[in-house]
Amino acid sequence: MANTNLKVGEYGRLFRYSTGYNMASETEITIKFVKPDESTVSKVTADGIVVGAGVTDPTLGVLAASEYVDYTIESGLLDQAGAWQAQLTYDDADPKSLIADAVSFTVDAVI
Repeated sequence: MANTNLKVGEYGRLFRYSTGYNMASETEITIKFVKPDESTVSKVTADGIVVGAGVTDPTLGVLAASEYVDYTIESGLLDQAGAWQAQLTYDDADPKSLIADAVSFTVDAVI
């Protein structure tokens, strides 16, 4: 999973993360972003991460309900150009904690 054409300073853009496992019983979801300078920022369910209801994504293909999340990028997050990584952690009441594969994406500089 990776969004394309993200630019430094953008916000309000959708960041979609496919995990391939069912997250319907989530108690907390965290996406840890690693910036090009290796600093990190984490976003949690309260920051607007939403479990998806099923969609056909032009980049990712058909995504089953509860197997991906959507996060609307907040102002200030995309503050560095270069190679980024993200990794999602899912917790539920079973208790269960699952860690998705890390994804890489590029944030382009604005000229």
